[in-house]
Amino acid sequence: MTDKQIDDLDKKIAALEEERQKLLNTKRADVLTDTIATVARYGFTASELGLGIATHYTTKTKAHKAKAPPKYADPANPEKTWAGGKGARPLWVQSHLNAGKSLDDLLIK
Repeated sequence: MTDKQIDDLDKKIAALEEERQKLLNTKRADVLTDTIATVARYGFTASELGLGIATHYTTKTKAHKAKAPPKYADPANPEKTWAGGKGARPLWVQSHLNAGKSLDDLLIK
């Protein structure tokens, strides 16, 4: 087999893969439309569909975010943890940093 033949086959494969993806995208859109209609008709919940926490809420109550898992722990008391998110740092974290130590020292391993 020559290099030209291999190049020609690669081009054909790429063209076929592109055509396949277009067909899948079209079919995917149709299936999604049907699925949304079925879910709406029967009133399935995200939980029933195995989707975990719903990202769309139909009630007017404020959605609660799940707490982030702890990322840091107090070496003096490992039960004191912090996820490292927004907001003020816990006093034990601030004391550690004020002592010239690194936040990396507090990482949960």
